[in-house]
Amino acid sequence: MRTTFSRVFALVWVLSAVMCWCAGTQAQQSWNVELVGFTGGTVNGVAVQDGYAYCATGAGLLVLDITNPSQPQPITTLITPRSAWSIFIADARAYLATSGGLLIADISDPANLRKVGYYEMPYSGTYDVYVSGSLAYVTAGYYGGLRVLDVSDPSNIHEVGYYDTPGDARGVFVRGTLAYVADFDAGLRVVDVSDPANPREVGYCDTPDWAVRVYVSGALAFVADSVSGLRVIDVSDPAHPREVGYYDTPGSTADVFVVDGIAYLADGWNGLRVVDVSDATNPHEVGYCDTPGYAYGVFVTDATAYLADIEAGMRVLDVSSTSAPREIGRHETACFANSVFISNSLAYTGDYFRGFQVLDVSQPTEPRQVGRYEIPFHTINDVFIADTLAYAAGDWFVGLRVVDVSNPAQPRELGHYSIFADVYDVFVSDSVAYLAVGAYGLRIVDATDPSRPREVGYYDTPGSARGVFVSGSLAYVADSGAGLQIIDVSDPAYPRLIGTVDTPGNAQGVFVSGPFAYVADVMGAYASLTSLNLLSRAR
Repeated sequence: MRTTFSRVFALVWVLSAVMCWCAGTQAQQSWNVELVGFTGGTVNGVAVQDGYAYCATGAGLLVLDITNPSQPQPITTLITPRSAWSIFIADARAYLATSGGLLIADISDPANLRKVGYYEMPYSGTYDVYVSGSLAYVTAGYYGGLRVLDVSDPSNIHEVGYYDTPGDARGVFVRGTLAYVADFDAGLRVVDVSDPANPREVGYCDTPDWAVRVYVSGALAFVADSVSGLRVIDVSDPAHPREVGYYDTPGSTADVFVVDGIAYLADGWNGLRVVDVSDATNPHEVGYCDTPGYAYGVFVTDATAYLADIEAGMRVLDVSSTSAPREIGRHETACFANSVFISNSLAYTGDYFRGFQVLDVSQPTEPRQVGRYEIPFHTINDVFIADTLAYAAGDWFVGLRVVDVSNPAQPRELGHYSIFADVYDVFVSDSVAYLAVGAYGLRIVDATDPSRPREVGYYDTPGSARGVFVSGSLAYVADSGAGLQIIDVSDPAYPRLIGTVDTPGNAQGVFVSGPFAYVADVMGAYASLTSLNLLSRAR
């Protein structure tokens, strides 16, 4: 029997309950359900201190031991109420700018993180944070501008002042009594914070595109300006900042970090760009290293760059030679997990971009990856485990893959069935795989010989087959706009329809227990769970 039937978008949640309904990546508010652990999530920001990399992820805070940079090792995680976008480390505390507000964690023991404070900003969220002394400077977008928070007592964070910038406040850097704000479509704003209760703008410099991050070194502000690359602004006169140079990168610059006259740029789909800014009037690229994901954040220390690469996790690059940066290590996360199957103490999660991963969930609060089956750049829609075999259903290229998982650390493909169409769901019973193949209906595949799975029958459903569940000799197919189709598969070569039930919306998934079928039914932008009494309705 299938032990768990669950669809999870964006990342895998480990819940201390059998079932919960979630809306979106970070709908973590709960009712009678407690979220106890997580794994995966996009890596959006990174900061390094004392041999540890602290990653702001779509699910919270991830700590990696980087004593050996070539093999970052996950240590622990801390759940945040919303997605974390950036992180600032000061002494033994981590400050995370999240979509819901500012979270402060005690990291004095990196293996045992502890939340010590949270300041909620539910309407604006936060994008970036910079801490100076007992004050945290937080950017809060169009609706929040620049907020100044007193964090001297993390258990009692309170706002002491704010400045409503004209744009969409995204990035912040503080030097002395000045805060430099990357204000999206309003360029760079220079704000006097000598009186934290009354921040006031003293100067600004417009930029061609969207200013999203800023780094200040000496009398220069380096602005990550999205598709307009790196802008270099002279701020020696804060009242009259002016652009003195720029470098137009090939991608969309999302972050900048400057060390010894070299600017390291997280350049979106174009990885890490290394730009010589020793002559501010003539920035020029001296090296680059492409990465598999979307480079969104960067931190540099000891000739090593740590890149937050969104869906490709955290990448570690040796930049001792600025002309030839190279990747030396990485920690990949499952950031777009769209299915999960639990077998014994292992969770198998299908990923949008690279196969499925195997997680040890014997400790629900600390799930950890033990293996991975890779299909780069292709989508796994569903995984079904039967004995020591994993049946992975995916896009047109993936089809159905039969994978030996007797050694979870080293999954090994045995066979492949392809119909050159998206396979949305799979259910296996007695070595027969039942596939929901959209417009191609229900396909029945004999996998008695895992190395040569072959189609033995099919039923062309009237809708678009999206989900399938088999109980005894009946296959229940969630058939999108055609509702639930009930098919007799006692003879797999000649499946026949014996009942249908129309549902209000588009049936996407189905689970059968006793005389009831539970159908996930999408209506416009909403999803509902429809319970059907099969004894009275399926005729």
